[in-house]
Amino acid sequence: MASRLLHAICVRTQRIPLPPVGTVIVCALLGLAGCNRLSQRNPEALFHEARATFERGELPQAFLLADQGWTKFQYSNPDSAWRFRVLKAETLIWQGKSKESIALLEENLPVSLASDEISIRLKITQGAANYYLQRFNEAESRLSEAQQLATARHPDLLADVNLAQGALSILRNDLPAGERHLLRSLAIARDRNKQFVQANALGSLGVIALRRQHYDQAIDWLTQSRNISEKLGNKTQTSKTLGNLGWCYFKMGDTEKALSLFTESESLAAQLGLLKDQLLWLTNIGSIHYEQREYAEAANYYRRALEIARKLENKSAASIALSNLAATAIETRDFDRAEQYNREAFEMKRAIGDATSALYSSQNAARIAAGRNDRAGAIRMLQRVVHEAGENVSLRWEAQAELGNLYAAQRNTARADAQFRTALRTIDSARSGIKKEEQRLSFLGSAKRFYNDYIDFLIANHRTEEALRVAEHSRARTLAEGLGLDADPKATAFKPVLVAGKHKAVLLYYWLKPGQSYLWAVSPSRTELFRLPSDTDIITKLQDYRNVLMGPRDVREAANTTGQELYNVLVAPAQKLLAPGSRVIVLADGPLHALNFETLLVPGQQLHYWIEDAVITNGSSIALLAAPARKHPSRAKNLLLIGDPKYTESEFPPLPQAAQELKRVEEHFAPELRLVLAAGEAKPRAYAASNAGAYSYIHFVAHATASRTSPLDSSIILSKDGDNSKLYARDIMQQPLSADLVTISACHGAGTRAYSGEGLVGLSWAFLRAGAHHVIAALWEVNDASTPQLMDGLYSEMGKGKDPATALRSAKLAMLHSNSVYRRPFYWAPFQLYSGS
Repeated sequence: MASRLLHAICVRTQRIPLPPVGTVIVCALLGLAGCNRLSQRNPEALFHEARATFERGELPQAFLLADQGWTKFQYSNPDSAWRFRVLKAETLIWQGKSKESIALLEENLPVSLASDEISIRLKITQGAANYYLQRFNEAESRLSEAQQLATARHPDLLADVNLAQGALSILRNDLPAGERHLLRSLAIARDRNKQFVQANALGSLGVIALRRQHYDQAIDWLTQSRNISEKLGNKTQTSKTLGNLGWCYFKMGDTEKALSLFTESESLAAQLGLLKDQLLWLTNIGSIHYEQREYAEAANYYRRALEIARKLENKSAASIALSNLAATAIETRDFDRAEQYNREAFEMKRAIGDATSALYSSQNAARIAAGRNDRAGAIRMLQRVVHEAGENVSLRWEAQAELGNLYAAQRNTARADAQFRTALRTIDSARSGIKKEEQRLSFLGSAKRFYNDYIDFLIANHRTEEALRVAEHSRARTLAEGLGLDADPKATAFKPVLVAGKHKAVLLYYWLKPGQSYLWAVSPSRTELFRLPSDTDIITKLQDYRNVLMGPRDVREAANTTGQELYNVLVAPAQKLLAPGSRVIVLADGPLHALNFETLLVPGQQLHYWIEDAVITNGSSIALLAAPARKHPSRAKNLLLIGDPKYTESEFPPLPQAAQELKRVEEHFAPELRLVLAAGEAKPRAYAASNAGAYSYIHFVAHATASRTSPLDSSIILSKDGDNSKLYARDIMQQPLSADLVTISACHGAGTRAYSGEGLVGLSWAFLRAGAHHVIAALWEVNDASTPQLMDGLYSEMGKGKDPATALRSAKLAMLHSNSVYRRPFYWAPFQLYSGS
């Protein structure tokens, strides 16, 4: 049973407990130091300062100023004093102290203020305090009174009223009403330039989109909120927004970016004393550890979140922590403890009327029943979850997949297959709703467990090629769609053997997963399946071998055992299909994208690198390899050469051999067949203006950056063009190409981040997405001294009529068989060839 059952509800909260002790002491000292000035200040100026401090998120200081104002003016100017009192109560809510806020406002407001702005803010604050305590009817009553008063006397405060009504609707799971209130709030706030309210409204709209699982839309709302919050210097608001952005990326399968955002927001929350927020981000960090099968670590974060939730008497958050602790206990097969956690969670959710969240407890209950071999009971529970999931698409397909597993366990093959196919359609429907290409890249990572289960089921039922088709369904879909290709392999059109024949190659198609991994070897005559060790075993060896490749010794001369073990695991099973001199296309999975298969050591009478036996390239998917040949430049083979930029920043020192590489490459083309943009001419804008789509070959010689958290922000570093020196991957993919080959002679040009199914995404992916047929890019740091020799050899071999893959191999073999230090794979192996079609 492998479907994911974790959840966390990232409502945009506005509560924070007392700050850390050190911060309190500093603020107290600052308050004392200002006492003399305070005595000479009028209430209006002091309130303006207190309110501005509050809206910057400096809550301890704002509370101190408000408290000082109340103390000073409560007798001499009670009307002004009440403004400070309401602000104190509002600050308490943000500090997670809703009960204290309500108690502070129990005293009757002076009659003179009954219809004033202070009365409206008081009712808004009382409404907010009550809805955070799940007293929804009382909250609604207070906010309705505030709305009537604001409409009659202070229309500018309708932005604040609608903001609070929107939050109440979210907590009641009435998302359409919440959206209406928040859009009204945003419109009024923009008209009145109330940036603090704008940031809150935008963030809450992001939460609604998040709840609806419209993650790309949520990211847009939240990013706008973050920009305003950072402009205001409001760390409190920024912390909330970062955490909610983290949840979006987590649900889209980008766990690395999510973990980075959650960790930053949790650290800010702890620093600022934002306990309410901290417990949410702790929950989500736990969820990432759960995804990574680090169950003890996950449980630790959930327990910390539960402790805070109980302290704050937040039943909703406590129920989520309990539910996730139950899911963790299920994974470790501690069903008694899981049932205890789950029962308490379900009772809490039922008490607060959270029917949506209760479905997760029902799903947990089904898994507990299945773990105790009560499959019939588990099936009944999951059918109910599917029926009641509503807009929660991920919950629906998880339950559908789990039903597939249960039917498979009952040996009801037909029903199991039907459930898996239904889940696949649900996943496709969710993915199709994501409009932005960048966000589609990571989506299928969240469905990896489903694919694992379905592939296991098909292989267990001897449906080997159908299992390959399901695996292919998740591969390079964003890249294929961007190139206008059908990325969904239909059963009647899925002919991997014909694809292998088209390329006169053997396809090695990998699928890594817990327990057991798979390799499909597809030759022009047949497809064979081989079972491999678990992903953990393979990844451990891979990481060890990469570290050795970066070291000072030649791994072949040292007879490195890890390189031989990896060959025996990854390639040797298909050896009988690989004749000497074979052309091999590797379709890697996950961490295997970080391995250059050419460097694997072939054991035998004479230990050697696999590059000496085969021409090895890298493909993205069978669908792309099957695609008809795309347009090539019509003119004679010509070159766009960009490099040797002028670097003035210490971060990017000059490349001593860049000019030599440019010279050696350009000499392979007649002057009329080359455009060279060097030194100060090598600017980002120059590439955009170069008509790059007309060139057969494009070659960059420069530094590059590879972003792991946002791969399309990877860039080639060129000469300064105003304030910009970066040619970003996201800009590269917007300029159509038809080049036979793009070469990125720079460190990490292939990228450092592999998305599930999509592969490495970075500069190489961007050029393929733009339409390049092949891209040569580096997996790791390249050597400035050896690279000109390798590139000279590459173009020399292509000049003899060899295709890019064969030419690159020949250039590498020349270095490998030399007597120089360049024979080590550290020098020739970083560069790999990636094929688009």
